[in-house]
Amino acid sequence: MGAGRVTIAAEPVEQYIERAIRARFREPDAATLLEAPTDDRAVASARDRVKALQAQLDAHYAEATALRLSAAGLAAVEAGILPQIARARAEAQRLSVPAPLRELAGTDVATECRTCRSVSVATVAVCVADLRVTPAVRKSPDVDLDRLGQSRWRGDTRTWAEL
Repeated sequence: MGAGRVTIAAEPVEQYIERAIRARFREPDAATLLEAPTDDRAVASARDRVKALQAQLDAHYAEATALRLSAAGLAAVEAGILPQIARARAEAQRLSVPAPLRELAGTDVATECRTCRSVSVATVAVCVADLRVTPAVRKSPDVDLDRLGQSRWRGDTRTWAEL
């Protein structure tokens, strides 16, 4: 082993990471792992579209409240704008997820990850965790999974060892 290189048996580590990911996706806030940075231009544009459409609808509600728009007129406006808002929200949601995980957006992440139907666990791991393997303290035929203790979920300040 050269300086600065760390090796570890792949299969037990992959199984451990898979179990960790599945457990993490069962937590109520699992969807936050799928959020991409909000400064992305496409995400910001999609969110701006939602806000603009909502503002347009709110203006029509104000007109109806002031009795300058009939109930039938408001119903027609809603029929046109509400589907646009729903599509714009779905697009903003889709774009806010890292590209390799976009298939998971809007799904039950825990179930999807449990079955791994659409994406591999390795792909999920790369997108949702910062994996760190520390050097072994002693040579052993057994894998010391505590060596992953400095890993952390994206957006979480705590390491896996602290959880």
